Amino acid sequence: MRKDIDKLKFVGHLSDIYEFDNMRSLNMTTPRSLRHCISALMTSVFVVSIATLNICAQETSYMASFGDASKEPISINVLVGQSRVINFDRPIGRFSISNPEVAEAVMVKPTQVLVNGKGFGQVNFIAWEKSDDRYIVFDVFVRANLSLIDAHQHAAIAGNQPGPGTVAGARCRS
Repeated sequence: MRKDIDKLKFVGHLSDIYEFDNMRSLNMTTPRSLRHCISALMTSVFVVSIATLNICAQETSYMASFGDASKEPISINVLVGQSRVINFDRPIGRFSISNPEVAEAVMVKPTQVLVNGKGFGQVNFIAWEKSDDRYIVFDVFVRANLSLIDAHQHAAIAGNQPGPGTVAGARCRS
């Protein structure tokens, strides 16, 4: 008959009061400003979690085939100071990168290239097959590494000086 009594009722939106229908439950009557702070904190944690998942979900290696008929560029995302591996189905004869100040490419073996992000921007990376004139074009997007920027900001705020055990002036802690 009254199965609904023990169910949680949501009143309004996140900043409003949550309450149970029955008398045994908790009735949160915290001040509105505290509820707003908690709501903002929970939203911040959610946004940071999503951003972290996006960073962690980035591809670390890519597969490229010279046999693909498509001449559309392959997009590669890399952060400043990080690398991505490109594996090819056939040996590479030569390659070119449009701006070596933004990214560099290093041949690891005839079928594998390492692309390193050096500075914010976008470059084209082109690889030619060794035994033919076929080539593959990559659009390499080098993005700012927000964790490095955050470390720089914390170091500036804290007034830390670079020294042993520091990265760009921010102390490494575990």
